[in-house]
Amino acid sequence: MWFSMGVMAVPTIGLPEARDALSRAAGRWADLLRSLPDTRATIPGSSWTVGDAAAHVVMDVRTEALVAAGEAVSWAEGATSAPGTPRGAAELNARAVTAEAERHPRALADMLVTAVSDFLAASAKLDPDHPMLSQYFQGQMALDLAGVTAAELGEVLVHGYDIAKATGRPWPLAADDARLALRAALRLTSAYINPDTAHGHTGGYDLRIRGGPCVVIRFTDGRASLEQPGGAPVDCHILAAPVALLLVLYGRIPQWGPIAKGQLLTWGPRPWRALGFKHLFLNP
Repeated sequence: MWFSMGVMAVPTIGLPEARDALSRAAGRWADLLRSLPDTRATIPGSSWTVGDAAAHVVMDVRTEALVAAGEAVSWAEGATSAPGTPRGAAELNARAVTAEAERHPRALADMLVTAVSDFLAASAKLDPDHPMLSQYFQGQMALDLAGVTAAELGEVLVHGYDIAKATGRPWPLAADDARLALRAALRLTSAYINPDTAHGHTGGYDLRIRGGPCVVIRFTDGRASLEQPGGAPVDCHILAAPVALLLVLYGRIPQWGPIAKGQLLTWGPRPWRALGFKHLFLNP
């Protein structure tokens, strides 16, 4: 299913499914934190500790709970001069990990459960297309309630992966949950273009996520838009397993392992272009 969002067409997000998935993921995330003796381990490839990553997720969900309730997000005021951009989001994230000083794993686990509960309660009577403008989500990154709910699911899933990898804990990811998170990520396509690698780029990519959604991402002179499949010709088709694609697009794993395992497949007039697809985007 599709709907129009400005000049773009994007896959729909089932709000009840996203709410249920977020609740379940938060419960698993809390169990993961509670299994840890401390949060001092460093996240691989990052300067953050497990405690920093956990504090970030807590503050992220708290923010959306306040937005859903129509309340001010005081901790984020003045945190960035570029709201609604990847740079602004990074600046907000840096502020968030200092705004919440708690680092005890059980306390952080309880905080996330409370934050998710507050978000779901505050948004329970809002429509899926209710605008959720905040210091994070505005401008090109503006999302509605369904989009924010699925985006927060993605935050829990991916940072849960980070924490599990840093501490040697299991963190299985369900394909259905990854699909929901990817639907939110697709809505942010135009905001997360890498200006260095995508500069002047023109090309069409038919992205087919196993089990859905399917979307054409078309670049025109370095700018990207989403189209429904079946229209103008594309350079290549990409068939992707949802969990593998989520971790690749978020920069958590390189693409070569999923390619070797058949989790990322490509064909079409210019299949080699698929190898550079991920590099056209910044990490969410």
